[in-house]
Amino acid sequence: MKGILCTPNSDARLHLASQIFLKVASIYEVSKKIASAVDESLSNQQKEFFLRQQMAAIQRELHALQRSNAGSEAGRKVGLNANNGAGNELNNDDEQNEADDLAELKRKIEAMQLNSEERKMGVREWKRLKRIPSGSVENGVIRTYVRISELGFTSHTGIH
Repeated sequence: MKGILCTPNSDARLHLASQIFLKVASIYEVSKKIASAVDESLSNQQKEFFLRQQMAAIQRELHALQRSNAGSEAGRKVGLNANNGAGNELNNDDEQNEADDLAELKRKIEAMQLNSEERKMGVREWKRLKRIPSGSVENGVIRTYVRISELGFTSHTGIH
């Protein structure tokens, strides 16, 4: 600014002022782009969080419905013959296997050394695993991760 006021030639002052204006305008554009990118990132994270919360609520409702249907199905199964109930038995077997698998993972995690990193990670991932649908890819990845951690990879190999 001081340079503009000290410049005697009006053309030179105009040129300096336009350079300063261009610098300020470019700084404003970069700031605007950065703010937009941050807002978009936060928006995506908020959207993902909201959708995960909705999915968890839906899963809780489905589990509650399944539990209530399981109680009412027990009375209805008395009248079913073997062929009519075959499909439900397969679904119930899958659900039972899923529950047994989760219970087994929980037992293995609880058997890990207290306050160990593996146990902390196992507990954290087990909690996530309970919320994720059993057919999702992330479910399989977490199961594999927990199973690898239960082997105590760092303690057996000495690799940290």
